[in-house]
Amino acid sequence: MAYYTVYWPQDRVEELKKAGDTGPIKVIYGSIHSRMPTIVSVKTGDVVFPVTLVKKKLYVMARLPVTHRERAFDYCMRELGRQYGALIPDGVAVKESDTFYYMPGKSFKEALIKAGKSQANKRR
Repeated sequence: MAYYTVYWPQDRVEELKKAGDTGPIKVIYGSIHSRMPTIVSVKTGDVVFPVTLVKKKLYVMARLPVTHRERAFDYCMRELGRQYGALIPDGVAVKESDTFYYMPGKSFKEALIKAGKSQANKRR
């Protein structure tokens, strides 16, 4: 068994408060980005302590025994009904609407932006 701390910056804690999430903490996400540090070495049976700073004091927000690991995408789809910010895993297709955007010679993002502008113009 190993023990880990994961730092949650104050702005992240404030986001949870604004969303009305007062706990208990059930899940911790990891990432390759500094915003959400990697938890790749965390295994079932380990314990994770999310911590934060409030007025220069360190607070331990929870003691979380790791019961299992799963992809953020799978958790979000099962518990929240949509992907939110989770990365879509390879081999998985997500239907977000019935609208298909295609513009020859343009990237998907460019086509989506252009289509969004034309949809906004139609509503006027």
